[in-house]
Amino acid sequence: MENKKMINKTKLKKKFNQEGIQLPIKSMNILNDQVSRMVDKWIRNTKDSGIRRLTPDLTAWIIK
Repeated sequence: MENKKMINKTKLKKKFNQEGIQLPIKSMNILNDQVSRMVDKWIRNTKDSGIRRLTPDLTAWIIK
C-alpha cells in the first residue's frame, strides 16, 4: 500500500504538547509510519478473514 499521511499531525503534536512533551517532525513521521503499518495489518486481517464489510462488532476482532 501507498504510505500516505495517516494521522493528523497538528492534533498529534497538540496532544503531546498538552502533556509537556516536544514532538519533532522526525518523530511524528515515525509515528505516522507505524500507524500506517497498523492500518495495513487491519486491512490484511479483514481481507484474510473473508470479511467484505467491517461492522462495529467485528472491529475489535480485527485489531488484534
